Parts: sequence; C-alpha cells; structure tokens
Amino acid sequence: MDRFFVSILSTRPKLISLIAETLIATKDLVSTMEVFKTLLHHIMKKILITLLAIFLIFEEWLWDLLTAFGHSLVRWLNLSNIEQWLSQASPNMALVAFSIPLLIVTPINIAVLEMLANGLILQAILLEIVAKLLTTVLIARVFALTKPQLLTFAFLNLIYSTITRWLHWAHQKIAETPVYRWSKQLKAEAKARFTAWFN
Repeated sequence: MDRFFVSILSTRPKLISLIAETLIATKDLVSTMEVFKTLLHHIMKKILITLLAIFLIFEEWLWDLLTAFGHSLVRWLNLSNIEQWLSQASPNMALVAFSIPLLIVTPINIAVLEMLANGLILQAILLEIVAKLLTTVLIARVFALTKPQLLTFAFLNLIYSTITRWLHWAHQKIAETPVYRWSKQLKAEAKARFTAWFN
C-alpha cells in the first residue's frame, strides 16, 4: 500500500505535466477550430453575397429587358388608350386588372403539367419559361400603371414594402462587390453599343 502511494506521488509531476499538455493541446485545438469556423463563415458569406449579386444582376437585366419589351408591345398593339384607362382606374378595377395575368397563366400551367405527365419535359420547361416571362411583362406593366391604386390595399402594400425593403438591403450588401461593379460596367457598355446601333 505504501509502495503504491509512493509510486502515485512519484508519478504525480508526470501526471500533472501530461494533464497540462493535454489542456494546452485542447486549447490549441479549440483555438484552431474557432479560426476554422471564422474562416468558413467568411468564405460562406462571400459565396452567398456573390450568388446574391448574380441573382440581382440577372433580375435587373431581365427586368430592364421585359420593361422595354412591354413598352414596345404597347406601341405595336396600340394599347395606349387601355394604359391611360388603367392609370385612372379605381382601386378595385386596378386589382381586377392586376389579377388578369395570373388568370391567363393558369391554363398554360395546366398544359405544362399535362406535358410533363406525357413525358414532354423539354417542351414543358420551354412553355413554362415563356408563360413566366409573359406573366412578368403583363404584371410589371399593369403594376407600373396602377401602383398608387393597388397600394391602397393593405395586404399589397405590406407585400410591396417587404419586397422593396429586402431588395434595398440586398442592393446595399452587393453594390460594392466586384461581380456587381463589373456587371454594371458591362451593362453600361452594352447599352451604349445598343444605342449607337439605333442612332
């Protein structure tokens, strides 16, 4: 018993040293893990902001294109009288007009589902893309003309202000990213070339 006690006491400095080394190693490991976690968080944030920038760039370009197409469509189809009527419509009429594009796309969505059921996947995807673009053009145009009337409805005002707030936040986050600056420069150059061709 005495020998056992003496052996424990004699190994005590070694045991304390081993415990101290283990604690230091654990602290180093925790510190390394924290550094790794911070680095991973930074990388993921950069990736997310870049993806957000790409999404917003695409959204801006598509919106500009669809808006220009909407204006051209109005000229080609001579719909300026309808546009003038829409801009002066009552809130209820504006809401009905705003709902029409959604009603137009419903049969197209049913046709897309039928195509998918029959194995016509590529055709279904193309039809869905066309339907979404057409709906976006119509909704954007009607919304631009009837915005003051539509925003008198509390639920539409809430949706609009929420989306606007989110887009404003997103634009602030990505406005200084290299991808976004590059795309703005590319867009300005493309617009200048396009204008030069038609002047």
